[in-house]
Amino acid sequence: MPEYLAKTGYANPSAPDDGIFQFTKRSKGNLFDYYNSHPQEGASFNQVMGGVMAHQASWLSIYPHETLVKTAVAGSPILVDMGGNIGHDLERFRAAHPETADRLVLQDRADVVALAKCPDTVQRMTHDFFTPQPVHGGSQCRETEIGARAYYMHGVLHDWSDEPAIQILEMLRPAMVPGYSKLLVHDHVLPESRPHPQATAYDLTMMVKVSALERSESMWRELLLKAGFAIIKIWTSSLMAQSIIEAEPAE
Repeated sequence: MPEYLAKTGYANPSAPDDGIFQFTKRSKGNLFDYYNSHPQEGASFNQVMGGVMAHQASWLSIYPHETLVKTAVAGSPILVDMGGNIGHDLERFRAAHPETADRLVLQDRADVVALAKCPDTVQRMTHDFFTPQPVHGGSQCRETEIGARAYYMHGVLHDWSDEPAIQILEMLRPAMVPGYSKLLVHDHVLPESRPHPQATAYDLTMMVKVSALERSESMWRELLLKAGFAIIKIWTSSLMAQSIIEAEPAE
């Protein structure tokens, strides 16, 4: 890392395919491209990520998840877990609301979704979130098409610097029904000063692995606004190091 930073004038890396990880591995493409072409290392990475997700406090403990069920249009998708790994977070929701299983969608890369722990009643979908969201409603859709009540991303946007993160959000926004669909971003929301050491450790990891970062509240507000979203509320708890940002398409 010191050699790379000296070479780049100690600037924060922001290119997902040209950062510390690529310099060290002498590779091209982003982290996920690398793991796709190195399946043994990719399998180890997926296991680590699955373990991290499995042992975190449940997001249901800080977000009023029951409101999603109560206010969803009958028969429509309730929750789309984007980049949801093998489904740890989605399984927590299903366990709390087992009757909704066929209205839940798990999205990730094909090799990851194939390992999903969700039952067959949950829809498993291969999806690249740099392409348009396939579970959609929005103004360009038929009246009978209803988007999901909520699109949930846990630890997704912190993998990307601002430019690609905005692209992800812009691919999602047209699928959302204004006044109905919600965006739930489950990530660190750092204070403007004196952040927790756990969060700063994650920040350094993001810089090294994916040329990205953890964000403060002001940084999240700016990022989401650029992508056409307005924050409704930031849900926090002393039980969790991360928060859930609830947002919706801005008018």
